[in-house]
Amino acid sequence: MKNPAERTLDFTNKCKIGAKREKIALIKTTDLFVVSKYLKENKDIAYQKACRKAIYNGLGKIVRFLDGRGDWDSGEMIKFVENKGQ
Repeated sequence: MKNPAERTLDFTNKCKIGAKREKIALIKTTDLFVVSKYLKENKDIAYQKACRKAIYNGLGKIVRFLDGRGDWDSGEMIKFVENKGQ
């Protein structure tokens, strides 16, 4: 298995087409792990709502979780979670 940071393919084109057709939100495993970890360790109601909104708005595509500034990648998300929890 490759380190998640070294992966170049998130979802196959077939998967993306099917998700778009069926309005299914696609969430990268690394993103889901970081968000879940943060929410388990912190009672952040506003961030919970932001995550639900991101999933709802991401139906049919890859979900991009927000931090109040806009989209972020997994690296930014990890930094956010590590710093906000302190």
